[in-house]
Amino acid sequence: MQNAKCKIIKIFLLCVLCISVANARFSPSLHQSIIDSSLTLALNQEYDSLFSLFRVLGRENPQNPLFDFYQMLACEAKMIDYETTAWVKAFDSLGARAERGFKRIMKREKRNPWIHYFLGNYYVTRGAHELRFSNYLNFSRNIFKGIGLIRKSVKLDSTLYDAYLYLGTYEYAKAEIFKWVPFMEDEKEEALGMIRLAMEKSLFSRQAAAQVLVGIYGHMGDVANAEKIALDFKARYPQNRAIYWLLGNVYLSEKLYARARAEFEALEPMLGGIPREYDYNAASLNAILGRITYNLGDYRACAARCGRVLACRSGDPRIKKLKKFRPKRKNAWQEAGNEKPHHPALLGGGRYHGFGPDHQTFSGAPAYALRVR
Repeated sequence: MQNAKCKIIKIFLLCVLCISVANARFSPSLHQSIIDSSLTLALNQEYDSLFSLFRVLGRENPQNPLFDFYQMLACEAKMIDYETTAWVKAFDSLGARAERGFKRIMKREKRNPWIHYFLGNYYVTRGAHELRFSNYLNFSRNIFKGIGLIRKSVKLDSTLYDAYLYLGTYEYAKAEIFKWVPFMEDEKEEALGMIRLAMEKSLFSRQAAAQVLVGIYGHMGDVANAEKIALDFKARYPQNRAIYWLLGNVYLSEKLYARARAEFEALEPMLGGIPREYDYNAASLNAILGRITYNLGDYRACAARCGRVLACRSGDPRIKKLKKFRPKRKNAWQEAGNEKPHHPALLGGGRYHGFGPDHQTFSGAPAYALRVR
């Protein structure tokens, strides 16, 4: 049934594509139905269907770099979702092809705002990808290059609302870095306004802007706004794992432990959609729930979560770090009244990360929230 559904989608989108390519000027709005459908597949984490779709579209229209670009984003989304680097080579190859294609088009369409936007988007994505590997020089070089091109796209067309997601996120991050400067609070409000504009009016970035706003509002301690946007997003994409990570960590950062527990426990069965060999998500989730249940005084549940982390036989060095606990009080079993302790409480098995635009997934969402590492 799923294969038949995917075939129908492909046939429909190919028909739309054949009509679209009659217009020679580069314009992604001609492919909006294709991009919207691919975004839906990505947000529902239907990666096999997504890659299959782009492979067909790429073969039918090899001169259009959009399909290489979106397939590159799909690789990054899958790697972030699965917490792996398994598709880095594919990401690099597709990105290089997309960059060459965008540059080729820019030579003949220098006043086209969309080509500046997409080439800039490529560099921002490339830079954020480098940040995952602590390549700070490449991160900075690509981010500045990308933001420069995206600024140019807005100068050419101030109604290109997709660009405001990236400009707003960049300006917010800059204001956060220089928050000791008096007028930076006003800069933050302006940045939030740009991201909200992208969420309301952009062609392709509404879902991405929503997820970024959840992260930023969480960072600001504005739980009500973060929760409102997240709940609306979940109503549309109930199986999207990223939004559960984000909202759960909003609650966790504000020490709303009962809400955080409910959110992460709702996420837990969704991890079954990730192949078992990618086991960091499950270990990380158990570590987080270990901390939460400890703070709620549910020591038996805490001990059970600790046991699951300790029982994990993965060779992932990040999971090994989760096992290096630094207990600062009696362990959970002792506090539960048992005579013999079994597992230490997860009190020092990681650190919290702040909210912010680390790097973009296929949907543009922040790749991390407050994960325990």
